[in-house]
Order: sequence, then C-alpha cells, then structure tokens
Amino acid sequence: MQPLENQHPLFEGRKTGKPGQNIFISRLRPDRHWILDEHRIWEKALVPGTAYLEMARAALENLENLENPGTPEDPGKPGNLENQEQKAAPGILELLEVYFLNPLVVKDEEEKEVQTLVEKTGEGYTFTIDSRVEQGEDRW
Repeated sequence: MQPLENQHPLFEGRKTGKPGQNIFISRLRPDRHWILDEHRIWEKALVPGTAYLEMARAALENLENLENPGTPEDPGKPGNLENQEQKAAPGILELLEVYFLNPLVVKDEEEKEVQTLVEKTGEGYTFTIDSRVEQGEDRW
C-alpha cells in the first residue's frame, strides 16, 4: 500500500489496480471513526451517505495532487497556470449519477475494510465504494 498525497482520516492508504485505476483503502471502526459512532440505527453504526461522498472527494483530491504536483514557485498550488486554465475552477467538483445501493453497517467490535475505486474515464472519473464481504476473503 502506498502513502497518500494528502492524509485523510477515512483512508489508510492507496494502491493501484489496472491502468488508470486507483484504490483507496479504509478500515472503518465505530471506536476510531466518529462518523460511524454518531450515525446509528437500532444501536448499530452505519456509514452515512455524506461519508461516501467525502471518500470520493478525498480520493479525487489525492489523484489531482498526484497528477499535478505543486510547482517549485508555489508548492501549495497544483500544476501550473496553463494547466489550470484547461480545467474547471479549482475546488469545484461535480458528482453525477451517484447511487447508494446498500447501507454499510458496522458492529461496535467490528472493523470493515472498504475500498474506494477511482477510474479515469475520458475527461472525468468514475468511482465505486465497496466493503469486503468477510474479513480475509477476496470478495467485495
């Protein structure tokens, strides 16, 4: 697993999949992540929809920083001015056709491994967020 360009409390690290694909790994626990602990139904923690959107946003921000690292003149800004003019205004992200198919419920003593898969598609990206079916299995 590779370190992230920008650390994020919901991500442990990043790995690459097939060409154009990046996978961000999360290990979520109610006792470590307030976002789970404070969102409960019938005493069980669950990942709220806004957390999924934040995971997608943070993954895309990390990819942007990988593809357009800061310039020597201003390391805090991605890319150069020519690069910036070809893109949407910095800080603007548009999410289209987002679907929440199943809730992710996490028991208090449990840890769920989650992957946010981001794939380049033409001028944009697609993302999916899946959890491992059983700990140690390779089914998502």
